[in-house]
Amino acid sequence: MNDETSLLKGLLDFKLKKYISRQVIASVYTFFFFLILLVTPFATYYGYKQAAHLYPEGSFQPILGLVIVGIPITAFGLIIMLRLYVERYIAIVNTAENTETLNKNSLN
Repeated sequence: MNDETSLLKGLLDFKLKKYISRQVIASVYTFFFFLILLVTPFATYYGYKQAAHLYPEGSFQPILGLVIVGIPITAFGLIIMLRLYVERYIAIVNTAENTETLNKNSLN
């Protein structure tokens, strides 16, 4: 698919000759990337608030340190997994496009 082809034009291609996967998956990746970035501080705060109730005031609270470090590390891991998942599908689309090009060239 050419880069200049719009997403709407690709959606209206009822013969399914154009690939719009890159445009769609880029939007989905961007949405979830920023969603994870937005939710991480709130999840950390909420987790800290919930874990703080487990310990009396002024006592040693190792789980609070784990919450403060663990939730952002988990969010970072989610972003990595999301990226790998997206790249997997882009590789599948690239394979399909290359196979189609090779098929057309071998027929000519």
